[in-house]
Amino acid sequence: MYSRQYFNDPLSYQSALFMIFIGKGKFKKADAEILALQFYAPIYTLLTVCDRQPEREQEALKMIEGHLQQFSAGCSEDMK
Repeated sequence: MYSRQYFNDPLSYQSALFMIFIGKGKFKKADAEILALQFYAPIYTLLTVCDRQPEREQEALKMIEGHLQQFSAGCSEDMK
């Protein structure tokens, strides 16, 4: 149940979204399942840190923001 909720389902959902983005030319061609893993792993890790160390929330939010910007720039490279 834990694996389904925190690993399988989020990655399946995000893979499906990335396949749509790739198909519409919003993201450069790539393996959608690997993109989902690259996208989700840092977010899950930082959420886990916040669960165990709530005082690090601001640090984690800043890192997530940077991650999202960098991920988006890498996926949409050359897509103007």
